Amino acid sequence: MAAWRTILIACAASAGAVLCAPASALGAHYYLALGDSLAQGWEAPPTRPTSGYVDDLFARRRARRHDLRLVNIACLGATSATLQSGDLCTGPAGPQLSRAVRFLRAHRRAIDLVTIDIGGNDIGAACGTGTTITLPCVRSALARTRTNVRAIAKALRAAAGPGTPIIAMNYYDPGLALWLQGGAMRALVPETLQVVDLLNRTLAAAYAAGAIPVADVATAFATHDLTHTTTLPGAGRVPVAVANICRYTGNCQQPQNPHATPAGYRVIADAFMQTLRPAR
Repeated sequence: MAAWRTILIACAASAGAVLCAPASALGAHYYLALGDSLAQGWEAPPTRPTSGYVDDLFARRRARRHDLRLVNIACLGATSATLQSGDLCTGPAGPQLSRAVRFLRAHRRAIDLVTIDIGGNDIGAACGTGTTITLPCVRSALARTRTNVRAIAKALRAAAGPGTPIIAMNYYDPGLALWLQGGAMRALVPETLQVVDLLNRTLAAAYAAGAIPVADVATAFATHDLTHTTTLPGAGRVPVAVANICRYTGNCQQPQNPHATPAGYRVIADAFMQTLRPAR
């Protein structure tokens, strides 16, 4: 889930190298963000990159460190494979991971924070058609995700060093919006939850290879709370999980948009902050 936006302040990226004055000379520290469209900040509505959880985290971190600079290299549609091999945003400087590794090595003593979200695009539509989700297909896709994310986690940790805060995130379930359609579509909700659970367990295990904690966005969205109900305008009483996916994403709107709303991005940022505090 991501689109291209890089903010480089007092620094420029070129083919194969990051051209910057030494961080000590500039007195700057950096927040490096990479991943998919959620990291870039695509919102629903409108369907374009505006302000997402990375921007929220940057504002909060900069309140305590005024010399902080944001470098966001996330890309729309990035997967755990394309983050390493090249995606829609890849230019002369190379794929996200190689760019991130170079940047971390060049500024190792000046990195305040690294965040990443990746894997949400790995399964895609290939494992589901109509009212059927093929779990063997999902498990096969996630086996590749596990291998890819382990490699990403190890590379980031090696480049950043053991003391640098690197925080990843797990995912909410846009499929909860199917509950509103009733019938066979509503019956798919337990299966979509199972897929998201498999993805999130895969990510937790893979990120552990780089000693990278995972912000629990799934819990922050109350993804599994189908027991308690609340009022959703236009729909009446619905499960809390369903109401949250409608409030925090655009997936209950027409056309559907699984990206977060501004309120959803604030919830994601809160989850990162909760994970970051003990990590520091």
